[in-house]
Amino acid sequence: MNQQELIEEINKIESCSLVFERFFGYLPNDIKERKQYILKFNKTLKDEKRKLKCKKTFKGEKKNKKQTFLKHHQSDDHSENKVYKSKKLEKKIQQLNKKKQLIDTKINFLKEIKESNKINKSKI
Repeated sequence: MNQQELIEEINKIESCSLVFERFFGYLPNDIKERKQYILKFNKTLKDEKRKLKCKKTFKGEKKNKKQTFLKHHQSDDHSENKVYKSKKLEKKIQQLNKKKQLIDTKINFLKEIKESNKINKSKI
C-alpha cells in the first residue's frame, strides 16, 4: 500500500471511531430509552448507507440511476420490473445449467470407474 492509501484507511477508521464515540457518549441509562436510542441510531445508519449507495451509482449513466431506483423502490412501470426479473431468471438458469453439467460429468466419471472395476474383476 502506498502512503495515500494508508492515509485514506486511517481517515476511515477515525471517522468510524467518532461515530461510535458519539453513540456511546449519548447512550441513556434507562433501558426503554436505550432501546429507542439504539433503534433510532440503527435507522439513521441504514439511511446513510442507502444515501451513499445512491450517490455512488447516480454518478454514472442514466441507466444506472434507473436500475438502482428500481432496486430500492417499487416502480409503477411493470415492463421494467419484468426485464429486471427476466435477467435474474436467466442468471438462475445459467447457474442450474452449470450444476447440471457438473453432475453429468460426475455421473460419467462414476460409470467409467464402474466399468474399469468390472474389467479388473474379470481379469482376476
